[in-house]
Amino acid sequence: MAPLTVLFSALFVAGCQDMDSSADTNAHQNDAVAVMNTSSQSSNTATNQADNSGQNVVDSNSGTATPMDQGNSASDLDITRQIRQGIVSSTNSYSVLAHNIKIITRDGRVTLRGAVRTDEEKNNIATLARSIAGQDRVNDQLAVKTNP
Repeated sequence: MAPLTVLFSALFVAGCQDMDSSADTNAHQNDAVAVMNTSSQSSNTATNQADNSGQNVVDSNSGTATPMDQGNSASDLDITRQIRQGIVSSTNSYSVLAHNIKIITRDGRVTLRGAVRTDEEKNNIATLARSIAGQDRVNDQLAVKTNP
């Protein structure tokens, strides 16, 4: 009988250890789920803060040029590329706002839309676009952002 008691005792202790490790595993899994939920919530918050669709109400006006109106001809794409490169590679050190303006070219006519930091940026970008597309082929709709 004694050997059987020792055997059952050993199996009981081994089984208890397995239950403890499975409880640890469940606890770790629950911790991982909690971390993922927290991470997901902060990601959603960041996404909501980055959502500027309320500022783009002007785009809903069917008469306003949007990037979807960009022409696909080689010359339209080339004009847009040249203007964008002129802004990004300029020695004028344009602001991030200026780097992100919309440049829409269709049938050789350019529309500039978006915000820039200063009147000087606005004028310089419009002058650059006119030098590439032509004096009378640029519709400058850039706005100077008044708040920081």
